Amino acid sequence: MILVLGMIGLNLQIRYGRLLLPSVEILADALGLSLAACVLTAGVTLHVVRRAKPGTARLILKITIVLVTVLLIYGCNRWQIEGTFLLTTRTISWITGFAATGMFAIGAGLIALPRGVGKE
Repeated sequence: MILVLGMIGLNLQIRYGRLLLPSVEILADALGLSLAACVLTAGVTLHVVRRAKPGTARLILKITIVLVTVLLIYGCNRWQIEGTFLLTTRTISWITGFAATGMFAIGAGLIALPRGVGKE
C-alpha cells in the first residue's frame, strides 16, 4: 500500500505526461523486502514480548522503530552524498536480496525459538 501511494504521489507531484514507474524487478524486490521485514518485525516483537512486561515491551519497540528509521535515513543520505552508494537497478536488487534474506532468517529464527528461551 505504501509503495502504491508513493508512486501515485510522485506522479501527481511530477507530471511528465506519462506514468513514472519502477521496473518490475525493483517492484518484486520491494515486495520481497517488505515481506521479510514483516517476518523480522514479528520475530523481534515476539521475542521482546516474551522477555519484558507489556508496557516495557511497547516502549522498547517504539524506540527501536524510531532509531532504525533515523539511522537508515541518515546512513543512506550520507552514502549518497559521499558517492559510495550509487543506486542502480543492479545495486538495489543486490542490497534488497541480501537484506531480505538476512531479515527473513533472523525473524524466522526468533519466531521458532521455544517459549522459555531467553527468560531469566
